Amino acid sequence: MITKSEQEIVRNWKDIASNPIVSICCITYNHEKFIGAAIDSFLMQQTTFPFEIIIGEDCSTDNTLNIINEYKDRYPSLIQVITCDFNIGMQKIFARTFNTCSGTYIALCEGDDYWTNINKLQKQVDFLENNSDFIICCHRSETFDQSSQAIISSYPNIKQEKDMMIDDLFNANIANTCTFVYRNINIKIPDFFKELKLGDWPLHMLHAEHGKIKYFPDKMATYRVHDNGIWTSTNRIQRLDDAIEVLKYMNEYFEYKYTIQIKRLVNRSIFEKALCCLEINQYSIADQYYQDLCQSNLISLPSKMKYIVKKKYPSIYNLILFFYRKIKRQ
Repeated sequence: MITKSEQEIVRNWKDIASNPIVSICCITYNHEKFIGAAIDSFLMQQTTFPFEIIIGEDCSTDNTLNIINEYKDRYPSLIQVITCDFNIGMQKIFARTFNTCSGTYIALCEGDDYWTNINKLQKQVDFLENNSDFIICCHRSETFDQSSQAIISSYPNIKQEKDMMIDDLFNANIANTCTFVYRNINIKIPDFFKELKLGDWPLHMLHAEHGKIKYFPDKMATYRVHDNGIWTSTNRIQRLDDAIEVLKYMNEYFEYKYTIQIKRLVNRSIFEKALCCLEINQYSIADQYYQDLCQSNLISLPSKMKYIVKKKYPSIYNLILFFYRKIKRQ
């Protein structure tokens, strides 16, 4: 647990009496092993501006809420806790927590992740303050495997600053949730969000429609992989289905003005599902996905070759994939 007092944390704030410049939005459920590290990483931030910490606690069955309340007692003017009488689910608790944020900017970090750089918020807010055409600022992060207690990768594998647009989000989710800071433009979270398994990616899209995205290559946060994680506990095919569902909802929300980009990613996701089915020996289902894409002329020649090699020569495919990943990491 961090040892700094509330007075020490706010010492360098230029206007303590003003509304918070940043609201840190954190949702948590059964994170008793991790929530302390997350809150410590918020409180260690060295800023010249006031921030608040809004924690949405979704009726955990472990000691998570007690730990949060211990922090709340020590930092009463910095931490606000949103609680539930019963478990309402990730998307609903997120919407409730997000809508409570009053800062000029909103920083995201779920209760099982944490920040690793004391200047993270200052760096991102300084950039957004000086670049009004940018709506989002995010950065690279490390992935920590809880079972092996080791850093296993970093994401994304982009090692230079980059300016992005909403089209980049229709390519992939560009960074982990714990790296994002939004300009607070009072986005109304659509009702269909409560139906989605993925909430961060479409939320990025809602913001990116209003401005550009700045990406920094600095590794200033850690994304934790563990057995209870929402994303990592779901199999690959289900995750692809969840992504396709997000894209279909967002296409309708945007009144189909991004149909070409969204359709391209949906087709790519269907192709990935075909490859996944091959891995678990569901050949008939894989072939059906593949044939549907071929008949609609929605698959490229390289993808056709990739499918055929993976199906007929899996050992060669795996060897090629191994060397490709090795080269990519260099």
